[in-house]
Amino acid sequence: MVIDTHCHLNFNSYIDDLPEVINRSIDAGVEKMVVPAIDLSTSRDVIILSEKYPEIYCTIGVHPNDCHGFSEAEIYQLKLLANHEKVVGIGEIGLDSYHQKVPMDTQVGVFNDMLAMACDVNLPVIIHNRDADHEVFECIEKWVGYLQTTGSPLKENPGILHAFSSDLCFAEKSFSLNFVVGAAGPVTFKNAIDRHEVFRQISPGKVVIETDSPFLTPEPFRGKRNEPSYCKYIQKRLAEIWQISNDEVARITTNNASRIFGWKELIKPQ
Repeated sequence: MVIDTHCHLNFNSYIDDLPEVINRSIDAGVEKMVVPAIDLSTSRDVIILSEKYPEIYCTIGVHPNDCHGFSEAEIYQLKLLANHEKVVGIGEIGLDSYHQKVPMDTQVGVFNDMLAMACDVNLPVIIHNRDADHEVFECIEKWVGYLQTTGSPLKENPGILHAFSSDLCFAEKSFSLNFVVGAAGPVTFKNAIDRHEVFRQISPGKVVIETDSPFLTPEPFRGKRNEPSYCKYIQKRLAEIWQISNDEVARITTNNASRIFGWKELIKPQ
């Protein structure tokens, strides 16, 4: 059994066949799915979705590409939503210098607000980082330092660097802050040699599996709509990279996700 730590099941591409998508995922061994929000409106939407399916949990927050016009008044609303039993984190939050939809200084301000909120509500974060390694690390380093100073339990399992695509140096700096990284569909791409090599040098104990559905579809379905049942292809590729069994990849990555999201009942000893 595995956990898909990041899948956008509230997107319009799933409206017609969502029950079938969920059933295929369960049949493929996906035990839980975490669906992120990108703003206040979708934060409400993902909670509604999570209430319909016991396998679905959610995270709430404001995405860097959707933070234009964000106001501090929304933080109060998000904090209220954070009390819901199916909300397990704050995300997708972070920084993005690739799309350039929102000025970086605005993104940084909202990102810091989201990190502060995560501390206030004691929930881990799912971080989007697109071509912004330096800026992201500067923010999370200060945040984790604050968590350590205040004795917040989040300092042990602060969150996930979603769909990790940075280099090994950035990974190791993030591990020093107790973050883990997400392995998504691109790790299965045959031409992603650099990414294979980075994950080869990362301990399985620092990785979770995620699909980013309906995006980042793994081989052999690259270019088509993604779904959580495809976690098995990421799991298989990681097993090849690390030269361990599929079952061991499932156990370790599930344990990693379970520690972050507080699902202690799912943690399985070696």
